[in-house]
Amino acid sequence: MTVTRYLDLPDGRLAYDDTGDGPLVVCVPAMFDLRSEYRFLAPRLVAASYRVVTLDLRGMGESSAEWPEYGSEPTGRDLLALLRHLDATTTGPALIFGCSIGAAVAVHVAASAPELVRGIVMAGPFVRDAPTTLATRLGGAVLRLPGLTRPLLLGYWPKWEPQPPADLAEHLARLKANLREQRRCAGTSPPRTAPPRPGWVTCTPRYWSSWVPATSTSPTRRPRRIGSSSGWAARSCSSTAPGTTRTSSTPTRWPRRFSPSTAGHNEPMAELVLIRHGQTEWSANGRHTSTTDLPLTSDGEQQARRLGAALAGRRFAAVLCSPRKRALRTAELAGLTITAVDGDLVEWDYGEYEGLTTPEICRTRPDWNLWRHGCPGGESPKQVCARLDRVLTRSRDPLDRGDVALVGHGHALRVAGARWIGLPPAGGGLLTLDTATLCTLGYEHARQVVRRWNMPVS
Repeated sequence: MTVTRYLDLPDGRLAYDDTGDGPLVVCVPAMFDLRSEYRFLAPRLVAASYRVVTLDLRGMGESSAEWPEYGSEPTGRDLLALLRHLDATTTGPALIFGCSIGAAVAVHVAASAPELVRGIVMAGPFVRDAPTTLATRLGGAVLRLPGLTRPLLLGYWPKWEPQPPADLAEHLARLKANLREQRRCAGTSPPRTAPPRPGWVTCTPRYWSSWVPATSTSPTRRPRRIGSSSGWAARSCSSTAPGTTRTSSTPTRWPRRFSPSTAGHNEPMAELVLIRHGQTEWSANGRHTSTTDLPLTSDGEQQARRLGAALAGRRFAAVLCSPRKRALRTAELAGLTITAVDGDLVEWDYGEYEGLTTPEICRTRPDWNLWRHGCPGGESPKQVCARLDRVLTRSRDPLDRGDVALVGHGHALRVAGARWIGLPPAGGGLLTLDTATLCTLGYEHARQVVRRWNMPVS
């Protein structure tokens, strides 16, 4: 469900839509356009399990009508404030999709706060000011004449659509109505696209993708990668309107960030095996169980024995186990010799939501999402992430000697899996994990990968 929110800033108010769950994608519209520019792209990304935020620029849409200044730099400051408001340091760095001046905004943000940006996609970018000539200066002066900017803009706007979507006339009508609103004239003079300051290009992320010229409501050409050593590209970001062609649906692959055991090493052959405990009464009923120390059910004990049969003959250099009795009993029945009881392997602390099911929680908080909001009185995603990062770091030395097993709980192990492959903790929301299943994490060409996930045992 799309939720429109507002962020109050010192100079005005920003309107933005926040939809979906998963890695964060922020879409910045073109100059003189509305956030509905991404009406085709956003649903496709949400369907591919991304969280998508679209915003209205200064003076446009539902954002405040009047601002003291306009352009890529002040809009970049707005976007920085929005990313920090969205807590991108916890949910994971964002991919910024920018069209026209929005691409310049993406560059400014990536250079100013690279820790908040996973990568940028530029559609028809206006990133640097072009060299000025007498003709361009005269043209700019004409565009700034009172009463000319909007007619010229709206007259040219449909012409840059190589294959207009079916609802283009409706979109233009909404845009015209918005520009006719009182006090919106101040933002309709073309702002300058200020170039990055010297040295900024070297500060921006290594993962870039440029969208070869097309607007974000029209069919796109095949994207072109620029300087991406990991092969990352935003190929799932096709914004083609329904009923048109030339789309690309290859999933986006996020670049790896966390690698506690590969730096300075040859490619290891050992594997990290994640083992979720067997069934308990609450896990069978879908109730959130963290600090409540429940025993295994009889079915859970049978599951644990089957885990032992599946692992028979496999030797582990280390077995780390949560201190909860359901995890300890699972390890015992599976025939594993625990080398360390690790308090960082406990389940996500659900706080006030302990013992409740997700439908019960959503009756009082319909928009609740564990991976984004955490739990009141319990842990935030950032806190759980810090714990599981420590577990992965401690696994480094034993992995040099052989396989390592981690015996723990559903949500905590899902965070561990996400962190192993470089995703933010919210990436665990994309990795379902049933009771008494096996997951194997390993390496391929010096990259940390998921080899097997949520494997049932028989």
